Amino acid sequence: MSRREDWPERLHACIEAARGVPFGYGPGENHCCLFTMNAVLAMTDRDPMAWFRGKYKDERGAYVALRRFAGGGLVEAMARASAEQGWEEVPTGMAQRGDVVLHDTPDGEALGICIGATFVSVTKDGVTFLPMSGAQRAWKVE
Repeated sequence: MSRREDWPERLHACIEAARGVPFGYGPGENHCCLFTMNAVLAMTDRDPMAWFRGKYKDERGAYVALRRFAGGGLVEAMARASAEQGWEEVPTGMAQRGDVVLHDTPDGEALGICIGATFVSVTKDGVTFLPMSGAQRAWKVE
């Protein structure tokens, strides 16, 4: 997988578009996994979790889909996606703009996208910008 030449603009547009989408797991809503994979799709034209899209209609269904298709939660989903896409897990301090990160929230683990010294994620509070020091794991999206 390689990034498009205009990936920075496409990543920015993806983040801006997510600002107006309500948090949730139903059609027309947004959550951390969907946001993160939309960002990767925008940057690369490849959907590393196509197997997950459309397989659920609510929060419970999303967790069931993750267990069914990835054998667990977000860590297992990222293990599957990174293996299929050839992504390398890197120390969080080495993550760069456009890389995928995993972080903890009061509601559990969530995915996001590194944008430098911060990362962007979608939480129940909407699009959230957090310091990279809060990321637990990172994967290089090339």
